[in-house]
Amino acid sequence: MAQQLVAAYEDIQAAQTMADYLTSYVDHNDDIKVITSDDHSMFMYVKGQMNTGDGFDYERVLQEGGAILLVKVDDDNANRIEAILNGRTYTEATTTTAQTTSSNMADTRPNLRQEGQERVELVEEELQVGKRTVEGGDVRVSTRIVEEPVREDIRLRDERVNVERRTVDRPLSGANEDLFRERTIEMSERHEEPVISKQARVVEEVMIGKDVQERVETVSDTVRRTEVEIERENGHTDDHYDRYTDEYRRDFDTRYGSSGAYTFDHFSPAYRLGHGLASDSRYEQYGWDELEPSARTFWETNYSQHGAWDDFKDAARHAWQSERNR
Repeated sequence: MAQQLVAAYEDIQAAQTMADYLTSYVDHNDDIKVITSDDHSMFMYVKGQMNTGDGFDYERVLQEGGAILLVKVDDDNANRIEAILNGRTYTEATTTTAQTTSSNMADTRPNLRQEGQERVELVEEELQVGKRTVEGGDVRVSTRIVEEPVREDIRLRDERVNVERRTVDRPLSGANEDLFRERTIEMSERHEEPVISKQARVVEEVMIGKDVQERVETVSDTVRRTEVEIERENGHTDDHYDRYTDEYRRDFDTRYGSSGAYTFDHFSPAYRLGHGLASDSRYEQYGWDELEPSARTFWETNYSQHGAWDDFKDAARHAWQSERNR
């Protein structure tokens, strides 16, 4: 029996891209229609037929520049296409299933983000080590003037005029007649005295500079992370992810460990996502190819800070496959 799937998109290009992607899943290209506000007849169909019963305002989507995607499928492909639409739609809770002869629509797709669902955020601390410059002490070099006595010996010469009188007795000759003339004889005495002068000389230099040395110091601290445990009303705990952490760690070491770029904790959310999809009974009838688009959307919404989904999807698929095989 033919079924009609309906999905609402906030972006017309996104709806057209999805329509092109789904052409390989339908019998005829005419089974896929992209409705916009420019298509007056189809717009009136949406306004008159689709805004009843399911509580979603499809008319508003078109009025705000969005698009409605209609896909006519048979029962064999319905579940597969529902899973694809669920992972790629831009507006939550908009994909509905209906019989072509009825206007009643009910949401039966697998959805990782159900209407009214509460989100539990898992928080993980990462240790970030930086460095800063702190004062380690000052070295002050100052100069001051001091005086100290110095002593040095020097040899000095003193002159002294000696006057000596001697008694003589000889006749005065004619040549000595001038001796009766008065005269004065002078002779100077000279003395040496110390003369002090100073000359400044550079006798020492004090060089002021810094030597820079680097050292490696190991710092340690603790980081926290949130782990979730799901317990149903009957007391059964079905989140047994921690039981298989060692197995997933070995897969990480084999698959990614050689690069040294990431740690297991960085990939742990991907392993946990794949494990959770495999252990959840709501998704047991779906294969990985059907679940992967929804897992991608869930990852990009909650864990985009870890990196692109394409870098992590192999880890998620390994955990999903491992849990399915148990």
